[in-house]
Amino acid sequence: MRCGPKPARGSPRPFKRGDVWTVLPERDMRIGHGLLGLWFVGTLLVGAFTTGVHALELPKPTSSGLATTKVAHLRDTRGGAVHALYASCKCSERIIDALVVRGARRDLPETVLGVGDFGARRSALRDAGYAFVAVSADELRTDFGIEAAPLLVVVRADGSVGYAGGYRATENGRVEVASLIERALVRPIDTPHPLFGCAVSKVLRGIVDPFGFKN
Repeated sequence: MRCGPKPARGSPRPFKRGDVWTVLPERDMRIGHGLLGLWFVGTLLVGAFTTGVHALELPKPTSSGLATTKVAHLRDTRGGAVHALYASCKCSERIIDALVVRGARRDLPETVLGVGDFGARRSALRDAGYAFVAVSADELRTDFGIEAAPLLVVVRADGSVGYAGGYRATENGRVEVASLIERALVRPIDTPHPLFGCAVSKVLRGIVDPFGFKN
């Protein structure tokens, strides 16, 4: 119990921090509460922004445009599948894990265009049968026409692109890959899945994530 005279009206209010009594003016306490409130609101806004960026549908390259890039050369007489992945992207990490578990097709070349440091995952992808091509963000954009990841591209035997879009999780949580590739080889898929993930090119990052919260 604290002893002593009762503070007069309008005088600073005491509060306890540990075992030390400290007295702050009312104005300073209001400022402190205000700053704490701003910090809390700012934290919520940053969290909402990064979540929003992650849930933002990113632009997909057109099939006709991809057919004029180096993507069209990543095939054999039956066609080919190309996985554009970004090491710094959480969505790409999920696709990498799914691809490693699935393993590449033996009757069709499957190539990973990897941007960033894949570390041990690079060897894991190669061991699973994928060809791995390390590219920079600029090369992915200028040579292959791709600015966001993870992106699946299916190249048909004639060099046309049968699919260019995102991956989709099935009801049991698995990532749909094999069926997309097979369908696109038979007939082009005109309505690909939305692309959710990360902007890779500098230009696109500047548009969807100008403050660099995500990448």
